[in-house]
Amino acid sequence: HRDLHSFPTRRSSDLVEGILCQSENDAQRYKKILGKKKEIKYTGNIKYDNINADLSKNTETLKYLEKINWKKVKIITAGSTWRGEDKIIAKAYLFNKRTISNLKLVLAPRHPETANETVSMLDNLGIHYMKWSDRLNFKSDQEIDCILVDEMGWLNDFYSSCDAAFVG
Repeated sequence: HRDLHSFPTRRSSDLVEGILCQSENDAQRYKKILGKKKEIKYTGNIKYDNINADLSKNTETLKYLEKINWKKVKIITAGSTWRGEDKIIAKAYLFNKRTISNLKLVLAPRHPETANETVSMLDNLGIHYMKWSDRLNFKSDQEIDCILVDEMGWLNDFYSSCDAAFVG
């Protein structure tokens, strides 16, 4: 607690205007450390707050799904997946694809920098994919089963366009 009042910490806390806390205990701790001069609010877990985003607001995503012929397919979106979860989901996708022929998968790892590990897993399972970051160079005549979302800020658009969702 004493270290929090050292020069570097005190200086960096001066840059903070407010803090949103997931638990009431966290909020109380921040209030104790920072005092009443900062706005500290308990918000709960905001991870799911925009899960029903309106896809019409992001026409780029909608147009792209149409371009690759994903407008009339069933889409499973798995977002914020941890290491290991993506493989379980990919195997479940392959299992369900046997009975739902127009099933597609959107995978968005929690940490985009782990996308290369996911690429190896998709290759090993024989799942045809494209990286979302490569969408402008991707030939739309190629048949793909999976979009690997390797950029931040797109996940809500995919959640709002899917038929089933998994939140890691």
